[in-house]
Amino acid sequence: PPTAEACTDFLCSFSANPKNRRKGVTRARCHGNQFCRNTAKKIMVRVFVNHVDSYTGRELSKVLAGSVVGAIAEEKENGDEADSKPPPASDQADDSSNRYQVVGTVREEDAECPGWVQEIVQTSSRDELLAVLMSCDIIVYHIVDGAGQVEEASWAIQVLHDQLSVISSQKVFVCVSSVLTWARSKPLDPEEPDIAFTEEDYRRRRPHPNFKEHISAEKLTIKLGKTVT
Repeated sequence: PPTAEACTDFLCSFSANPKNRRKGVTRARCHGNQFCRNTAKKIMVRVFVNHVDSYTGRELSKVLAGSVVGAIAEEKENGDEADSKPPPASDQADDSSNRYQVVGTVREEDAECPGWVQEIVQTSSRDELLAVLMSCDIIVYHIVDGAGQVEEASWAIQVLHDQLSVISSQKVFVCVSSVLTWARSKPLDPEEPDIAFTEEDYRRRRPHPNFKEHISAEKLTIKLGKTVT
């Protein structure tokens, strides 16, 4: 199966405060600096990940649950020094209360809850699922595997966008899609077909015929992100 690194992700952030709203961008970068610039200050960031019992969901949730809130922002502020020197020992780095708190859904009803996931969400309706999403700071939908997840992810970002008037704090929506949305893209240079695409080339991508719904979900994520001004 494809790895998380082989996927294209699209980010959209929401906030009821116009000063805090950002336009959608085409790569989920550092989430930490949006929530906690000072890592000495403990803060709980609740993250939703769909299908944590699938390959992609398991890896995404595991990485998030093992990450300290604000750690990436701190490394970026330190610049190259962060790469040349080992990180200082810190009691906080081992404090689970300062890590992302992951909740999620499962693909199989009898699936066991991974040890790093705090809660498996069982919802019988979209209204219940929306309530869970509204309680989270970050919503991660991977549409790489799992029937019905493309439609559910598209529904989720649309309904969250519709709830802007009642959202009181910033929320980040990340859609992790398949690299096959680039499968039919024309090479940048016909004479050098091995030249790699860059992030800025996302408008040129052409999907495999079986992944047209995936690219539609990507475009919706970007579109709604750009309408949050």
